Amino acid sequence: MTTRDINIKLLTWGSIQLSADEILIVVRHHHMIVVYVTSLFVMYPLRYHVDEAGIPFWMNFLIYAAAQLMPLPLISGTFWALARIARGTEPVQIYATPLIFVWIFVSTLTIELAAGYFGGNSNIDILSLLAWSLLQTCYGEILGAIVANLMLPRMLEQIRGQSDRPRQASEVEPDGQSMGAAPMSPRATLQVGDQVFPAEDLLHARAEGNYVDLTFTTGRLYLRTTLSSVTEQLAEVDGCMLSRSVWVSARATTGYRRDGANYVVALIDQREFRVARSRADRVLPWLRSRFATGA
Repeated sequence: MTTRDINIKLLTWGSIQLSADEILIVVRHHHMIVVYVTSLFVMYPLRYHVDEAGIPFWMNFLIYAAAQLMPLPLISGTFWALARIARGTEPVQIYATPLIFVWIFVSTLTIELAAGYFGGNSNIDILSLLAWSLLQTCYGEILGAIVANLMLPRMLEQIRGQSDRPRQASEVEPDGQSMGAAPMSPRATLQVGDQVFPAEDLLHARAEGNYVDLTFTTGRLYLRTTLSSVTEQLAEVDGCMLSRSVWVSARATTGYRRDGANYVVALIDQREFRVARSRADRVLPWLRSRFATGA
């Protein structure tokens, strides 16, 4: 895969899948800025502060804000870096909670060391730092679950809709030629929500919680729907379900290969998807009927 996705998992409630570039967009989204600012005030009664007698309120809040916000670029930066350097065909799977704990602890320890360096009363009590880090991690887990399940899908729908909107059926000219595209034969349409698209333009579809991520030849769509509501509109000759959450178009498939005990399907947009072992006996005949070669 030329553009790796990263599947960020929480220990409690859900997960979210993003591309490396989307990670950078999401952390700067105005909704996330509101979350950051709100969190500062919600957690202030449980604030962490350097043990310094007579420290003014503004300095105490500044130290607290630094300890609270420092992990954010470290965590998101780690996600982005892992998505960039990882190898393989599957999205990078990361359990976020242990990573959150580590970076909170490192950030808090850094605050204490910095306070000592600048002449303050640095009191490095590892047990206290661990307790604070655990408290913050629990809060981060709860907040992350809310963001991942209630906020991020809407943000991704907006981000992907703005950056890469697929061409709708109404934008295809009567003679079967898409505006600005190569000529194509008449085809069926695919209805997703209240939008209608040429079914032939669909390259692959991936279920993601209560949403479906659809990639067309002309763009990308991320909508609240079910994968079955999309695939039931398509004939068997149109494509194949590689797993419970991934459907690929026959015309978008360029080949397949064996990767250990698994099979991997390559598409024209340079994406690759792994075939679920439970579906291999159905997918392999479909692949072999399309390609004369393949391991």
